[in-house]
Amino acid sequence: MNKHFNLLLCLLSSIVLAACANMNNAQQGALVGAGAGLGAGLLASEVLCNKNDVACRNRTMAAGAVVGASVGYITGHERDLQIAEQLAVNLRGQGYTVRTETQVVEVAVPVDSRTGAEIPNAQLAGVPKEMVVNKPKKVNAIKSLTVVPKNPHDGNERMRLSRELLASAGRMSGRTQLIVAVPSNKRERQELTALAREKNAVVREDRAASGVTLAAL
Repeated sequence: MNKHFNLLLCLLSSIVLAACANMNNAQQGALVGAGAGLGAGLLASEVLCNKNDVACRNRTMAAGAVVGASVGYITGHERDLQIAEQLAVNLRGQGYTVRTETQVVEVAVPVDSRTGAEIPNAQLAGVPKEMVVNKPKKVNAIKSLTVVPKNPHDGNERMRLSRELLASAGRMSGRTQLIVAVPSNKRERQELTALAREKNAVVREDRAASGVTLAAL
């Protein structure tokens, strides 16, 4: 690939990442899908088009962006579940026992009344409002994720696990709660509460808790 192509790919990545900063999970899914599709279009244009055929390149890239947006739509619940599943993989890789529980929830998704097809967020603005209807859809969602500490009496380990779970909660679109055993001291309680507030979560103490749990509210 030439240097101009590499530069365009880098610019595309920067734009996608910047745009994602203030979007929820469903919107991010659509935008990243469009970006991936455009990248695929760029790659295809390198193969299918003559080096000097700008029109061919533009058509190929536009087609790639449309396809990417079509496959990029994902509900916030589905993305949150992906985040939780990745967290579970990471924790198991550290030797922890992790339990996850899912639930089926019903969400409303935009549908084009002319075709009956779901409309990706990236394409929603281009569909006439009178043609958009919301239809119910059942998707899997994360209900809870519990990690069992290796040493239940180690306050430092409990705090580290809590931070790791709350870091993932901060990337989720839904509101969550962190369920922990009663903190061993005031400092631990204050730190947990402050961190949870920062990550759009709440802390609930449970004397019977045998692990650290991130649960959907």
